[in-house]
Amino acid sequence: MSATVERVAPDEAERQALREAVRDVCARYAGPDEARRLLDPTPGGEPNPALWRALTGELGVAGLVIDERFGGAQAGWPVLQVVLEELGGALAATPFVTSSVMAAALLQAGADEEVALDLLPGIADGTVVATVAVAERSAGWDDWCRPSAPAAAGTHADHDVEGWWISGVKRAVPFGAVADVLLVAAETGGRTAIFAVRTEADGVDVRALPTLDATRPVADIAFDGAPARLVVAPGDDGRALRRALDAGGLAVAAEDVGAMRECLRISVEYALLRTQFDRVIGSFQAVKHKLVDMLVRVELADAAVEDACLRADADDYSAAAVAAAVAHACAAESFKLVAAETIQTHGGIGFTWEHPAHLYFRRAKTSELLFGGAARARERVLDRLDLDGAATARP
Repeated sequence: MSATVERVAPDEAERQALREAVRDVCARYAGPDEARRLLDPTPGGEPNPALWRALTGELGVAGLVIDERFGGAQAGWPVLQVVLEELGGALAATPFVTSSVMAAALLQAGADEEVALDLLPGIADGTVVATVAVAERSAGWDDWCRPSAPAAAGTHADHDVEGWWISGVKRAVPFGAVADVLLVAAETGGRTAIFAVRTEADGVDVRALPTLDATRPVADIAFDGAPARLVVAPGDDGRALRRALDAGGLAVAAEDVGAMRECLRISVEYALLRTQFDRVIGSFQAVKHKLVDMLVRVELADAAVEDACLRADADDYSAAAVAAAVAHACAAESFKLVAAETIQTHGGIGFTWEHPAHLYFRRAKTSELLFGGAARARERVLDRLDLDGAATARP
């Protein structure tokens, strides 16, 4: 694996200015209070649209990894990493990863010029929210990332003189209830193809699902002869979906690093404030060990994400794909430990509804399961390295 990276990381002063701008937006429209509001089962518990408007209109960050010819900024992953970390630290409920990262990666990797020019400018300026609908009851992401459609594929596409239409059900589609465009993986003639479907189209039924982490809403989406537009032709070798999967895993890992840093910050702050036996609890060896374990996990995940973000902008995609899978696995496992230790460090108050610790634990549990979880990410490392045991590692 080559360690050469062609793109130079942006100036740190510029990254810090961007970090502060995103942090300010998140302070206004995200955070623990907003996350608790979304957990409230009463009507109206939807993500605050003002956050999306501020990110896309005020800051213009929706097109950071979209090519300039498609209306994007083409700023690169090290810049995107800053935004993702701040969104993760603030528990922001926004379709940023699904639309600005995953959908953008899929379209740039596999869509023809006409489709890309039609969809990507809207994604880049935030006027269009897109998401990727892949997983089903009997077929996950990795099953669809091949030229041949999964044997258990439940979503099928056909065409006639009037165009394409699809039928089937996609499960747990991220931000499916707020998306304008769905990029749907479907079987046609035994091959995998990607189609764009408008959520308001006839034959599309969206059902939002209750989730452990309400800041990452999902929905089941049923298609019954829904009109569709061919985006990626059948049998493109699964490259477009793999790009979207790798980009999504890395983006979630970057969000997790930001969330972990916030967990560590509030834990250290509490350890220096709370007293027992006339001593701050941060002076106790057991608490020190917890905080050090958390710091090690945070720094490990941060290093993996930073390396993967630099490689994501280089020409060697095989190395970038491995690094993305490593970062996803590392961050998902680290976040779970850090979030649990945050609760333990805070003691009794860490278990209460009013304290944000449980909100970060909820986020950590969803990160543990996204795209198949850390175990599946490690299998992707083997697959991306093209090792002989990769085929037998998959169930």
